[in-house]
Amino acid sequence: GSDWIRSPERLTFSGSGWIRSPKRLTFSGSGWIRSPKRFTFSESDWIRSPKRLTFSGSGWIRSH
Repeated sequence: GSDWIRSPERLTFSGSGWIRSPKRLTFSGSGWIRSPKRFTFSESDWIRSPKRLTFSGSGWIRSH
């Protein structure tokens, strides 16, 4: 879907980590909540396996 997930500020992430659960958008690793900037993730990128992501900034995590 294209809806915003609940409490996106809790999932705002700076640094690197794993998407452990595509549906829950939970992360392992360390990060900080910072000023808004949007990241968009595609479900097709999640389905096969968790992916390691590196963020150069931080922002709202959006379900797309």
